[in-house]
Amino acid sequence: MDEAPSSPRLSHNSKSTTSLTHTTGGSEPTLSTEVDDPSHPLYHHRRIVSDFDYGDILGEGSYSTVLIGKDKRTGKQYAVKRLDKAHIVKNNKVKYVMIERDALSRMNHPGIVKLYWTYKDNRSLYFVLDLARSGELYTYVRRLAPFDLETAKFYAAEILLAIEHIHERGVIHRDIKPENILLDDSMHIKVTDFGSAKIIDENNQQEGEDTAGTRSFVGTAEYVSPELLRSDRVSKEADMWAFGCVIYQMLSGKSPFKAPTDYLIFQKIKNLEYVMPDEFPSAAKDIIQKLLTSDPEQRFGSQTLGGIQAMKDHPFFDGVDWENIFNLTAPPLKERLEEEAKKHPIVQPKFDFDGVEDDEDDEDIWFHNNRGNSQKDPFRDRTPVVHESISPLSSADVSPLDPVKHEELAADSPELNPTSSFLNRASVLQREESTKGMSQLSSVASSVQSIPERIGPHPTWIPHLYPNESVIKSGRVTRRRAFISKKRNLVLTNRPRLLYLDEGSGKDKFDGNLRCEIPWTSKLLPELKGKSIFCIHTPEKSYTFEDRKHAQEWVNTINSMLVDTFGVAS
Repeated sequence: MDEAPSSPRLSHNSKSTTSLTHTTGGSEPTLSTEVDDPSHPLYHHRRIVSDFDYGDILGEGSYSTVLIGKDKRTGKQYAVKRLDKAHIVKNNKVKYVMIERDALSRMNHPGIVKLYWTYKDNRSLYFVLDLARSGELYTYVRRLAPFDLETAKFYAAEILLAIEHIHERGVIHRDIKPENILLDDSMHIKVTDFGSAKIIDENNQQEGEDTAGTRSFVGTAEYVSPELLRSDRVSKEADMWAFGCVIYQMLSGKSPFKAPTDYLIFQKIKNLEYVMPDEFPSAAKDIIQKLLTSDPEQRFGSQTLGGIQAMKDHPFFDGVDWENIFNLTAPPLKERLEEEAKKHPIVQPKFDFDGVEDDEDDEDIWFHNNRGNSQKDPFRDRTPVVHESISPLSSADVSPLDPVKHEELAADSPELNPTSSFLNRASVLQREESTKGMSQLSSVASSVQSIPERIGPHPTWIPHLYPNESVIKSGRVTRRRAFISKKRNLVLTNRPRLLYLDEGSGKDKFDGNLRCEIPWTSKLLPELKGKSIFCIHTPEKSYTFEDRKHAQEWVNTINSMLVDTFGVAS
């Protein structure tokens, strides 16, 4: 790859032919770059792997890793995204890598992550990008929202200017959301993640557009516009729809279209089914309603309605200094977040059922562990979903609660007999608690005989359940933390409680100790990070699990329980 046109050392008019290709049979992509020719005028400005010192890992995705890279020539720090060639080819991601590179190469705006250089070695491709140290806007929205009107207006104005530049450069972003909006040292925005973008040629035709009528789309369910659900042609107005969702989220703390499954989210979007909070300022209500319009031609920001300039003139943006906003002092979100962290400090490491310190779960969420050292990885497959020919939608897409399949357990096996297991555990408790009185233990033991009738056979971890508690979903997962992964069993009950246990040593490996009970609160947030990876976020910690077959089911089921418990998915 050649140096991106946004590099300060290159002219925007300088061009170099670059291509990323691969052959059939799964070989690595081959990079062809004119700049690598010593006769090329930009040869001495190209970069190679050894030009940088590489530091901490800022983020990891399914086929990329983002690290801090220090330029040996200048000492300046960048975010260096390293992409694995073999993985890119194997998973058909070449197109998205090239879209990201081509789209970013067109950008030159303070509100958009800048691509400085690209280079390669035998195994990897490298993008050198702006280092956004303050993390994602999503983190601040999740912890601090609802924002006050002035804060929401400030960030909405910066996002709008960035979208305006993206559209002027012939690109449709198609995945505008708080997770894709970074914050720099001064807390100004940097839009990132152009892997879902569409590039429009001079004739206003979208590159790679499918003329057969069936179109795929890439995006995130809660921000997908109605025209994409109708399989209509993608337009710039799709970004305006997502922009309306972001304003709503900053002012309320949640997206307007929230549901346990993608199918239900899509139904709400198609029916414009959302609630406008009474506390929203009238100007905010008006601009959101005009943005969340089904017909893209009648959507605020469309050329029919005066384009983006008409949006700038809306009363919601009264008082915005459009010319100098990126030079102004940003709202003190970082200070507010630190105050919030002090009010809700990290809890001490949890102890397992037997009182042993569980030091492996010391996984703090971003704002405690990586403040001032965070960078979004555009290729980490966090929540974007790729739908091929999504219409028509059917009820089969709904993922109902998945109760444990009791018939799969050998009920007549001594190891799986719940009554004997519970009584064995009760005898242990009796010895340990003899000095504390036996009334509670006796009460629990007296109910043992009725448990199998109420909830059916269970494995040996039944002592971790209450007498009237049953299992909604359980399964073997891999607990991931940094470079460590361990087999665990994850259990969701009807109380509801969310437990995970050691893998154990028995025949079915369900006899392990209780490692942790993940607090069930309205702040609980399940998050799909890929086909097999999902996270469970709490205000104190984040837990990362891998389930190759059921990651989406875990997220859907937990979201369903959150809706049942608190009325809305957290």
